[in-house]
Amino acid sequence: MSEEKRLGQAKKRDKKVYITEIAIEKVPYIEYKGMSREQNIIMRQFARMVLRLSKDNYDSNEVAVTWNLETGDSSDFGIAHGDEEHVNLASDIATFHLLRSGDRVVLVVLHNHPSTRTFSVEDIFLFIRQENMKYIVTVSNQGQIHYIKKEENYNAQKAVMLYNTIRQEISSKENSYQIALAFLRRCSEVGLYYR
Repeated sequence: MSEEKRLGQAKKRDKKVYITEIAIEKVPYIEYKGMSREQNIIMRQFARMVLRLSKDNYDSNEVAVTWNLETGDSSDFGIAHGDEEHVNLASDIATFHLLRSGDRVVLVVLHNHPSTRTFSVEDIFLFIRQENMKYIVTVSNQGQIHYIKKEENYNAQKAVMLYNTIRQEISSKENSYQIALAFLRRCSEVGLYYR
């Protein structure tokens, strides 16, 4: 697909947007709450790597990097890939090992979204249920970054209750993205930081 066609898709918020070189280059440096400068630099490199892999190898579909923040070793990660709407983290052996390592690791999961939307309900549910996941990050195929961090006062039980309450409050006629947005608006109530 030509660069012009890809750029023309930029206004479609719920449709796949193909990754461009411009999007990869414009991934910003983010000062993640609770991370060092060195870790922030690594996170930017991972965000660019996710977009590069997705663009070059997976037709701009989802790719996820799972990194062990505890070691700080930028080579201690796994890469999983999926389709336009999902990525199965367990499909990659290194990622699966990190997810199952319990409290011996502190994980960051950084993945792209082919649409320009922020977190899905599946992302949120995985994050609140996975005890050793400290951050979850989305980078849109246009290079924008959003993240959620578990704060010291994070309460997993309250997070699940809030999630379930919101799912019940929002009519099944509305799409799941509205549930995700409602949760993100209220996530600070359960010790989550969203940016």
